[in-house]
Amino acid sequence: MLPPKNYEIEIVDADYTAGLAAELRILYGITGLCWLRVDGRTIPLEKNAVFLLPPEKEARLDLQDGALAAVISLDCMGFRTLSYQMQRSFSIESQDLTGEWHRELQRRVQELLLVFTGGGKSRAFRELGEYYLLLDLLLQRFQTCDVSDAPNADRAGQMMAALWGAGGASISLRELAARLYLSTLASPPPNTDRR
Repeated sequence: MLPPKNYEIEIVDADYTAGLAAELRILYGITGLCWLRVDGRTIPLEKNAVFLLPPEKEARLDLQDGALAAVISLDCMGFRTLSYQMQRSFSIESQDLTGEWHRELQRRVQELLLVFTGGGKSRAFRELGEYYLLLDLLLQRFQTCDVSDAPNADRAGQMMAALWGAGGASISLRELAARLYLSTLASPPPNTDRR
């Protein structure tokens, strides 16, 4: 049985608005020319170009006739550090489409879309594998800040990261609390049974 999908892939052939959302969106030019409008600027999203749109950002894609684009939405709520760092470091200028990391991102997106549009019995498994490779690449790049400096730092996300880091080994509540610098649970309330 596959784990639940926490991403969506949409192929768009008409103008598209990416409104405010909690997800990271990856915008990818498949064919033709698309114009990406974000932060009051307009930039071309040509064939094979990739653009990261962090959570809580709006954008619009205007597609010329015959153009196709992909929008991949990744739910980052379980990765609060990733979400916060992407929002904090976002700028159009920071997306160097000629850089080595961006080329690797482009390759990972292409592989995911190739599996998504392909067929076969094991497509769902291969698609999930490509998604995790893409997510790993994003985590390597963006999960570098300490979430304690994030507004309303997400303790649930930190707990999930600590449990994930345990590598499937058992971890007690006391050890989890120690890793996250939390106090252990208070003693149970006194017996209020009045006879």
